[in-house]
Formats: sequence, structure tokens, C-alpha cells
Amino acid sequence: DWQYLAAVSGGSLNHGKTTCWIVNYKWEKRRRKYRTEASLPGELTLIDEEGQRRPITRLKPDEAHKILGFFPTANCNWKEEIKYLKEIGSAFTHRVKRRRNKIRTDVWIALRSMLFASWSYPQRALTLTWNNWKDIMAEPLKTCLPFAGMTSNLASWVLFGPKELQDNGLKH
Repeated sequence: DWQYLAAVSGGSLNHGKTTCWIVNYKWEKRRRKYRTEASLPGELTLIDEEGQRRPITRLKPDEAHKILGFFPTANCNWKEEIKYLKEIGSAFTHRVKRRRNKIRTDVWIALRSMLFASWSYPQRALTLTWNNWKDIMAEPLKTCLPFAGMTSNLASWVLFGPKELQDNGLKH
């Protein structure tokens, strides 16, 4: 049973937090389309906390579900993830604006060590484009860079360039 293999390796599956996608395709006019749940029956089950075998919540290929701090979908549609990352940035920006005594270095350190650190895993795990990230980062950079003593119109190649070239070394 696959649930026990996860437990043997040190992992554990919680029924309330576990979802699945069952994905297959059909071809229509030389284009690939996802099969519907009705045309692709089946379910995965887990033994819950009470010892009862129950089906795992099944998602459609375009449905997102929060896992490890990001919202993947089976079809790699990142709309929910982009929305979530923008919400994180907006909440951070709101906290910075509310602070009365803003020390330039504190704002810069907070931007790098708090906000960008929270985005570091999704940056590596997802296939978002440069324009997606520019959109996600727009509000925090526009607000926080002036508080950190930098122009909010700073060229991206300066802001995200490598430290060895005396740039800021931010990951984008």
C-alpha cells in the first residue's frame, strides 16, 4: 500500500490535507484535451485518523490546492499561485507602510530576508516567466525601494544583477 511506503520513509499523509489529480488525455482534432472525471473514473484512498479507508479529494487538472506554501495545478496554470504571491507582497507592503519609523537599511533587509525569502521556494519550484515575476514584485518594489533609499524606477538589471558586479544580487 503506497500510504505505508510514505510512512516507512519517514513521511506521513494526513487525509484532511491530501488531494490528488487523476489526469489523462483524449485527442480531438489533433489537440490534446483533458479527460473529464466521468470519462476517467477512479479514486485514491487513504486510511484516516480513525482507521477508516476514505477517498482522497480529487481535483480537476486546472484546480489549485495549497501544498508546501504554493498552489500547483496539474496543468501548470499558475493563476492561483500568482494571485497568492501578489497577496503576500501586498500584505508585506501594507506592513511596511504602517511602520512609523522606517530605517532605510531595515526596510531593505526586511524586503530581502522576509518577503523575497518567502518567495524563494516558489521561484525554484515554478515555471513563471520574467513578466509574471515583474507583475508579482511590482507593488512591493514600488513601495519599499523608496523607503530603502532607492528609486522605485531602478533598472531591473541593476536590482537583480550579481553582487560581484556591485549589483544587489536579488533573485528574480
